[in-house]
Amino acid sequence: MHHCLHRPTLLTGIEIVILPDGALPLPDLARTQRRPGDLYCCSYSLAMVRITLPRLDTYFRNFPKTYVEREKGLKRHPDYKRYNYRYTEHRPWSMEEKLENSVNRKIGPHNRLVHVPLPEFHVYRGDMVQILIGRDKGKRGEVVQTVKERNWCFVGGKNLKYETYGKFEGMPGKVVAKEMPLDVATEVALIDPVDNSATEIEWRYTEQGERVRVSKRTGRIIPKPMVAQETYEFKSRATYRDEPKDTLKKEVTEVTFKPSLLTFEQDIMQQMGIVENGKQPQTFWY
Repeated sequence: MHHCLHRPTLLTGIEIVILPDGALPLPDLARTQRRPGDLYCCSYSLAMVRITLPRLDTYFRNFPKTYVEREKGLKRHPDYKRYNYRYTEHRPWSMEEKLENSVNRKIGPHNRLVHVPLPEFHVYRGDMVQILIGRDKGKRGEVVQTVKERNWCFVGGKNLKYETYGKFEGMPGKVVAKEMPLDVATEVALIDPVDNSATEIEWRYTEQGERVRVSKRTGRIIPKPMVAQETYEFKSRATYRDEPKDTLKKEVTEVTFKPSLLTFEQDIMQQMGIVENGKQPQTFWY
């Protein structure tokens, strides 16, 4: 018996099993009748393929119909053209994002950027960073926005892109400068407050148990800016004041339930002051 390595691919409904060296391959996949749940082997590699269409239907039960049909590989209309979506720093539901991807605005083909979110995001809004690439290499600025889903940060007044709006015949238009995103892992570096130069950081714990950023070169703590603690409504924990519709802290921490080992009937009797005077007869099991 050979040990196999299973690699399920749920999006396509096909499970690939990699066979070790010396395993006996099965007939060619193209020459064999395909049945759900059967094993097949391609002649050009030691890889067994199990078609799991029923499993795919179960997995995508709550998914949109258009998404399921696309992943199953159904044929589309010959005139169908894939829409090139432009990813920006705006939220998908915002008006800026809708205007950037408007049907009236032509979006040329571009490579799809695949980003793996960092396990720990170490750059926050309000940090002073130094740019490591591009024409602004060596310059410093303040981070004005971060997008953790794409590992982006925007430095105010740096890494600019100029676009012309409202240019018509006889009208010069207006040139607008726009900050372009920078990768926080490879394209920017934090500024050490001791020697005012770029440095790498690591996460450590203080004696009070607080997790902080520390410069690897000098060991100085780089505190988080106060701006980074604000929400989208520009509210922070230090300056927030309770409003009439807010739930107060004392109401949240108030203990309103005390667990006990009483049954439901016994709990109701205890609350209503009912005393059981009857004696429950004994039961015998034979």
